[in-house]
Amino acid sequence: MKFLFTALILILILILILILILILILSLTGCGVNVDKASAEGQYIDLSEIDEAIKSQDDNEKLNYFNALLVKAEDNDPIAQNLVGVVFENGYLNQKMDIKKAVHWYEKAIKNNNGVAENNMGSLYAHGKGFKQDYDKAYTYFAKAMNKNVPEATNSIGFMYFNGFYFERDLKKACDYYEKSANLDYGFGSCKYC
Repeated sequence: MKFLFTALILILILILILILILILILSLTGCGVNVDKASAEGQYIDLSEIDEAIKSQDDNEKLNYFNALLVKAEDNDPIAQNLVGVVFENGYLNQKMDIKKAVHWYEKAIKNNNGVAENNMGSLYAHGKGFKQDYDKAYTYFAKAMNKNVPEATNSIGFMYFNGFYFERDLKKACDYYEKSANLDYGFGSCKYC
């Protein structure tokens, strides 16, 4: 019986790791975020273009896309600012991975009310990427992003409850947050075992 329980826990941990990887991929694009289209006019960034540029084998195409993105970011576009942060966090578009630069751009996007950037900062703190791991700060950023209907942040808070990170482990609260993220059309929220 003990072996079965241990095996079940290991399987759940592997599933959670896979889910976290998929969450990271989706969070890079801000999938599922409700956007105020009126305020987004003139700031449109085609996310399929960044995906194509990242996958491109053409270094000039990557550089051109990054430079265009950087111009929009420097022009105070919060979506572009967040994406430049993502580029530096992950070393995309032939840019050297640089967490300090990523944080700089996430902070600019946050000043411009970008909830996805708040979620990304929360992830940096939760994973100890560029900072000492700090669940208090991670939760603070996730909560701000959750209040802007960023489903990944809501799901991350559920994950914290599920695993007892920052909070005492509480499966009921974890399930509540997973359900909230699913209600925000976040597919991983509906995949949780509640």
